Amino acid sequence: MIAIILSLTAALLVSSEPQAITAQLEAPVFNLADLVSQSDLVVLGVATGRRELGPASLQRLGRTFSTRVMSTTIAVDVVVKGATSSSNLEVGFALPEEAVMGFAEPDYGSSSLFFLQKTGDVYRFTSVFHASTAAIAGFRPSGSTALDRAANVLEEVIASPTSSRLDKRTAIDRLHLIETPAAIRGLNAAVRSQLDSSLRVYAAMGLLQLGDLAALRFAQRELLDRSSGLTDIMAEQLRYGIANGSWRDNSVTVLAGLLASPDVRDRRAAAEGLFRTQSAKAIAPLATALNDRDVDVRYEVVRALALITGDQPTPTREQFVRSPNQYTGYWTAWASKVERSGRF
Repeated sequence: MIAIILSLTAALLVSSEPQAITAQLEAPVFNLADLVSQSDLVVLGVATGRRELGPASLQRLGRTFSTRVMSTTIAVDVVVKGATSSSNLEVGFALPEEAVMGFAEPDYGSSSLFFLQKTGDVYRFTSVFHASTAAIAGFRPSGSTALDRAANVLEEVIASPTSSRLDKRTAIDRLHLIETPAAIRGLNAAVRSQLDSSLRVYAAMGLLQLGDLAALRFAQRELLDRSSGLTDIMAEQLRYGIANGSWRDNSVTVLAGLLASPDVRDRRAAAEGLFRTQSAKAIAPLATALNDRDVDVRYEVVRALALITGDQPTPTREQFVRSPNQYTGYWTAWASKVERSGRF
């Protein structure tokens, strides 16, 4: 047992997370792509409980932490990444004696997706903050890559009638910014589903950031339909996705429709979205918003026109606020001249 404790302690000391047991720092955000990439083994299975192996002391950032070295057995159902000949894996981890923000043990007794690294003959969790995420028992994931198979696990959590609302919400969150077929399928299915509105909107926010046109159409309908029942938080999630999306030419018409919204927050998001298209097709709708009542909308329009045309340097917001009429006047005259020439 002493040898096991020493091996586990050594493995934890070479953790790639220097903040792993630093109580002052917040836990890193769950990043599925990073966890899969950094793991030697990713498995679906069940952790059957924990056992205390003994005390240990770890030194980090000039401090010594008292910990308890623990072990759990994972009954492996499916290997998502890597290879193992064992159906039961012993995995070691350390529990700090003092409270550490974000530090998380694995889920015990229920089907989960586990992320593991191997040092010598010892397995440990890839992240002390994100040891596992909920899965559906008996599910067999598919996909051409380990990341897509892991995303398929979360896709099934969203779709399954047996998963809790919390697990669905967590799965949606963990598929945000994951550009694999399973992730995009899962989020799109959530938007089209009979889930409650807040979950559908949260799924749409993830798709919007990826530049998904179907999600953009959904967001436009929800924001412009004043009777849709959107809460302020839900509307802000949609606007955030629109303003930060990876938009292309095919999104210009839908984004332009939001420039006519009576809500200035919608118009700001649409103007920033049009800026992100960097498309000449966005010039005409942007020009119509040069006289918008809101200074932030006008600034985004000027910034977008400067970027897309290359005709003028892009002003900072401070420069624009000092002389807004100078910039909007220039671009209004420019747009009028170009329109007369028949260029748009």
